[in-house]
Amino acid sequence: MNLMRKNDKRFRLLESARELIHTQGFSKTTLADIAQHADVPLGNVYYYYKTKEMLALAVIERFSKNLKYHLQGLNDLESSVQRLNSLLIEVEEQATTIAQSGHFLNSLSLEFSREQGVLGEATRALFRQLLSWIEQQFIQLVGMERAAEFSQKYMSQLQGASLLTQALADTRILEKQLLDLKRWVESLAH
Repeated sequence: MNLMRKNDKRFRLLESARELIHTQGFSKTTLADIAQHADVPLGNVYYYYKTKEMLALAVIERFSKNLKYHLQGLNDLESSVQRLNSLLIEVEEQATTIAQSGHFLNSLSLEFSREQGVLGEATRALFRQLLSWIEQQFIQLVGMERAAEFSQKYMSQLQGASLLTQALADTRILEKQLLDLKRWVESLAH
């Protein structure tokens, strides 16, 4: 993190909110917690975000932008197999965090997926964003006919393994499931 970002109150608030929502959950996180974690006076939080929901929405929107940028970077890899496996490697690198606090997308889903409001829709949009990118990779790999089915299988196994890893606090679950996914993806290329 560069010095300019470190001194930017809005950035610190977003980072602190993201971390605390991920580790504690949205309902257990207060604006006072976020302000303290960000080393920002509580009054300043209200200057940037009138409600905790507005701050959570800003966190989700920022995550969505970062995800879009990241997925565009993965598109620079030569093949859909490399892109899909690169995503798996990145998740594997987060195994310890996932075992302790879960995968960030799962955390958001658990918090907001039942909501019919803005936070629920923003969370569903994140899943659709990632699922759409995965489907594009499978279109290139196996064609249109089975791409939706395969992308849902990939995403389900990835998110399910993350959830089970968190529930049992066992990184080996994630590692095994990611290895199985990698082998399956590679088998489709042959």
